[in-house]
Amino acid sequence: MQLFLVETDGSYLYGITGFETLCTYKIYDNKPYELCSIVSLAQRVGDLKIHNGYLFCSGDHGLYIFRCASLQQGDTSPLASIAGGSYMTLDVKEKTGQPIDGTFLALCEYLPTSDLQILRVPFFKFESEELIHIGTFSRTVYTTERQHAIAIDSLNPKVYVSGFETLSSENKYILEINVSDPSYPFLNHKEQTGDLLAFDMDTRNNILWIGILSSGTDLFRTYTLHPGNEHLIHDQTIQGTFGLGRTTRVKIIDDNATVGVAWSGARPDVFLLDTFNSGTLPLASTDSLDWAFDVTGYTQHSDEHDGKIIVADEWGGFLTYEFSFTPESSISHQQDFHWTPASAMTENLYLTNDRVYAANRGAGIWSVDRSDVSDESLWKHSEWDWSLEYPQPYPISALCTREDPVFGTLIAARGNNKAMAWGEKEYGILYQETSTDIKQLAISDEIDPPGGFLSGSPGVSVLWPETDLVYMATGTDGFRAFVVNPEAPSITIHKDCLLEGFGNNNFGTNRTASDLYYYKIGSDQKIIVGSTLGLFVNEPTITIFNIAYPDGVPDRDYPERDIQITKEDSLQCLKGKSITYFDVSSSGMIAVASNLGLAVFHISWIPELNNMGDSQAWNLIKIPENTYIPWWDDSWSASFSDVYFGDENALYSVKTPQGKSPGGVWCLDLEIDWDGYTHGSVAKGYYPGVQCGIDYTHLLQGWGNPDIVTIHHPYGLVADGNTVYVTGWSGKIDRLTFNVDNNPPNTPDIQGPSNGKVGTIYDYKFSSSDPDGDNVYYYIQWGDGSIEEWIGPYSSGEQISISHTWTRQGNFTIKAKVKDANNGVSNWGFLEVSMPKNRQMMQWIIEVIRNCFPINFEQLLRLNIIKIEETSTLIGNCTDRQEKILREVLDL
Repeated sequence: MQLFLVETDGSYLYGITGFETLCTYKIYDNKPYELCSIVSLAQRVGDLKIHNGYLFCSGDHGLYIFRCASLQQGDTSPLASIAGGSYMTLDVKEKTGQPIDGTFLALCEYLPTSDLQILRVPFFKFESEELIHIGTFSRTVYTTERQHAIAIDSLNPKVYVSGFETLSSENKYILEINVSDPSYPFLNHKEQTGDLLAFDMDTRNNILWIGILSSGTDLFRTYTLHPGNEHLIHDQTIQGTFGLGRTTRVKIIDDNATVGVAWSGARPDVFLLDTFNSGTLPLASTDSLDWAFDVTGYTQHSDEHDGKIIVADEWGGFLTYEFSFTPESSISHQQDFHWTPASAMTENLYLTNDRVYAANRGAGIWSVDRSDVSDESLWKHSEWDWSLEYPQPYPISALCTREDPVFGTLIAARGNNKAMAWGEKEYGILYQETSTDIKQLAISDEIDPPGGFLSGSPGVSVLWPETDLVYMATGTDGFRAFVVNPEAPSITIHKDCLLEGFGNNNFGTNRTASDLYYYKIGSDQKIIVGSTLGLFVNEPTITIFNIAYPDGVPDRDYPERDIQITKEDSLQCLKGKSITYFDVSSSGMIAVASNLGLAVFHISWIPELNNMGDSQAWNLIKIPENTYIPWWDDSWSASFSDVYFGDENALYSVKTPQGKSPGGVWCLDLEIDWDGYTHGSVAKGYYPGVQCGIDYTHLLQGWGNPDIVTIHHPYGLVADGNTVYVTGWSGKIDRLTFNVDNNPPNTPDIQGPSNGKVGTIYDYKFSSSDPDGDNVYYYIQWGDGSIEEWIGPYSSGEQISISHTWTRQGNFTIKAKVKDANNGVSNWGFLEVSMPKNRQMMQWIIEVIRNCFPINFEQLLRLNIIKIEETSTLIGNCTDRQEKILREVLDL
């Protein structure tokens, strides 16, 4: 799981992984750290602090307090908590004398209170394992304003809070709050910090250290703190290499040592600092494995070192370093048994009959029994070796497994040399899964696709269709084949794609192969390739290739056998639509997730769809956005990240959160119209995600219901039946089961006039029955932009009457769907309506009357055979001659 936070008391490590999972490890000097407890908290955690044997844990739904001794013994029950509030950070200090005597706790509210636009800083006294509220500093703020970090003055009755009015402007600040009387706190001073945000803060005696969010060379700052009406004064700025949007965190260990880290790909990114004599440069620095997110440490004097630094590496795990001041300041990493691995930034999932596998950007391959993904002790992962120049595991972006009668479970994976540079260097890697771990057996020669860093692709895949033959998507040059030999372990690029990939003339830096699927029709073998597009590229993104082996399939004994790959066809209506992932059902239905929405079609439809106009074909195969109602907002974009068939009629899709859109996972029910080359689809269920990207205005925008486990920034999934495995930026895997016991209501029946006049009120009757007898709610779209949103409840089978008035002429489609009390949703019901009768119908009536009766148009009007109730409407349906007569007759 992705690392986020870490704290230590020198004997135990307390860490947050996957944004919400609290892990406790026993620290040993001569053997691996031991997992003591693990608990998933019902919130995204913003901060951790240890004080006097207690662990304080704040987040987007409040505060938890744990006894450290209990966590060490496996007891994860909190002893105190605060519900509500979005608390990015906290601080806790021991104070003596007046006004506060004892443990003083301050919380930093991140988001303004809804509607009132108030930000608060509540204060508590923690006494006898109970929280006592002693005051709150609150203020009215801008809607864009955020409070970020907090620190309690160690010596003076003051609290410091950082924040910004708007993220992109030079209006960052540090508030100095006077708490001489905590029940009436007041603002003592506002220190303007320009475009520099104090991302993290810590105090000791009369010094304040801050970690920085900024671009440039600044890493950390120190301020001198003063009593009374004197204010904090900027003292030193510690600088390093230039960085863009870099964030740093800082932790004071003691009077001598302070440690810090820099996130966002900085190098170096782990720092040793002098607490009270900082100077302008770090005392020592080193590199983490990938991206250092948080840091802590402790003093431990020995002949070899003066203390330890523990880093929460975003994709590498909890890393332990030693620091020394003599003979010169230095940082050195620990041996491999002090690396506590964690699955991080999962790029891809793979499902077998009994296991689920995760391809991780930072921590290699992980696998677990698919029936229980929550027990961390059951997980296996690829080995790590600190002694190598480039320590394993390689970042893995995709994998596939195969059972071998001799070697058991073999894994073929697409590896990379750097987590964030997918296409810079690529490898085929062969692994073996044992009873305890995952071992690397062999690695291929490197592949360097054209385009440098542009050669990577956001979605990648591996196919293993033959015993010893593997195919991998390689981005800008298409896909390549690898011959596998587990006996004399090797994975070798096939001779026919040694220099360039198959289909390379179809792909490039503006059209990268992102996903593959092997499909067999009779004896014909095919590879379906999905691709992503660059800007302004208008090429189709589903392409089918035929595979042939003239001399037999290449294998470990005959690796030189030829492979012939020929392009068969592309689906033209997918021009300009970037595909991240797609899936193919056993019957040949293809579902694609693209930047412009989901689409479903059968492989056999491609020729017929290509004979249509691209817009017509796309509208037939696309799943409309209103399918996802009631779990949809019109402000959301149409893009989806991944899609997977649970069975022939159940389709699961995942949408990555964007801005205020939480994204999430939908379960869709499909009904295929084979003759019409289209389908009907209904959303049967939904599970929310939550935004947790690099957006400092939405860092702690948790899902509003703390009673359900949040899926953080989901973007990938696999499914089997009604069970879905979802992953995302948190690195964790969530196992969801969609309820199939509830029967959705029947398609609603709509009755009412199909023709009418603008400005007239018409009554329409709606009815639907629920198989389980549940009450029902109606969602009605009138076709003119007007909507009735989930009106009800009504009894099952009850006919309801709803009135509507059309304000303009035209043809409209009334659509209605029904949901029951358990959120089961029906298919759409339809009724076509015309307001008013169209011109062709009016002309037809006139011509029929003319042919039947020897009278002219003027006589028709005088005889009132044509009703004159809305002259403007009638004139609009007349020829020029008829309009002239009409105006004469009516004296217009």
